[in-house]
Amino acid sequence: MKILTRSFLADIVLVSLGCFTLVCVIGLWRETKSGRTEGRYNYTVEVERAEKPAMKFRVANSCQTEDQLRADLVQRLVGAPTPQVALVRWYQETSEFYAASVENATQQAVAASANSPGMSSTPGTFRTVAARQGTSGSPPEAAGFDTASAWRDYWATREGKAEAWLASYRARVDARMAALGHAIRITQPSEWMPPVAVLQLAILLSLVVAAVGYVWRLVNPPVSFATDGVTLGTEHAGPSEARTAAMCFRQSWVRIQQPMGVTLRGLMGWSIVLAAMVAVAMLLMFSLF
Repeated sequence: MKILTRSFLADIVLVSLGCFTLVCVIGLWRETKSGRTEGRYNYTVEVERAEKPAMKFRVANSCQTEDQLRADLVQRLVGAPTPQVALVRWYQETSEFYAASVENATQQAVAASANSPGMSSTPGTFRTVAARQGTSGSPPEAAGFDTASAWRDYWATREGKAEAWLASYRARVDARMAALGHAIRITQPSEWMPPVAVLQLAILLSLVVAAVGYVWRLVNPPVSFATDGVTLGTEHAGPSEARTAAMCFRQSWVRIQQPMGVTLRGLMGWSIVLAAMVAVAMLLMFSLF
């Protein structure tokens, strides 16, 4: 009795492939579902560059949405502000502070002159500010800059220049960020390959299924009609020869009843194959829609 027949080898290979496919599809589905439940996504990022090949890379297990990832990438590509930005912002803030100080000192001086007409005083803030000028240039001499309106104009002019420079810088940065945002393409790739651990488990289970099938067939082989001296004829068989038996059975008359173990083995094998086909069909439908 032959065990490794061509039919058995084809069946066992088909069942092993079905088991391998079924485990891979289930593992891939569970990995995708767990990633979406935990808020983790895989992205493929493509950055188009002028006169250069597009830069393409993969972002795995990211907790960011597509918009958050695009904003983060744009911010990294733009880079941090230069030290000049911090210096100009310091000019703007100090000018605003001293302009407010001049305004307060002027109001106090007006209130004091209203209460005491014979007294006139110049706020001490003017002298302090004149002694603490930065690198942007010294103000006019204190002797020729003795009115509050002149100081207020000076600080207002300095603040206006700083604000204009900062507005121009922000406009350039916004334009560059908008251009980079349009140049970045973020997509979610279709996952066709399961993780390495799932592949290893699928290979192991397929080998186990093949070994179990071989042992099962060895212990419980199928029944075949192979009785010596008995000839199975077809429906249109001709007359028997002299050396053959007097009785010739037609093949349609013979029904072979397989044991329960053989029938159960066939049902399990076909169940694995059909389940793998259904899983692959559902995976294709899910990826398309």
